[in-house]
Amino acid sequence: MPERNVVAWTAMIKAYVDEGAIEDAAELFDRTPQRNLHSWNIMIKGYLRCNRICDAVDLFESMPRRNAVSWTTMVQPKTNLFL
Repeated sequence: MPERNVVAWTAMIKAYVDEGAIEDAAELFDRTPQRNLHSWNIMIKGYLRCNRICDAVDLFESMPRRNAVSWTTMVQPKTNLFL
């Protein structure tokens, strides 16, 4: 793509997370020049799906701001080890 925006970056991150390629998603997330709440929440959900709880918590704590989705993702039993 000649020009990438936050929507394009987030879509790629989500595609990697959906495929279980969390390392690729994390690498792309780290390279993303601009992030929105959605991209942060996708990465947190991806880490939790892979039982990488510490990574999810670290990312959650480093978020510049959080919303209801962020908090719900962190406490929702079906997205973490209680599965």
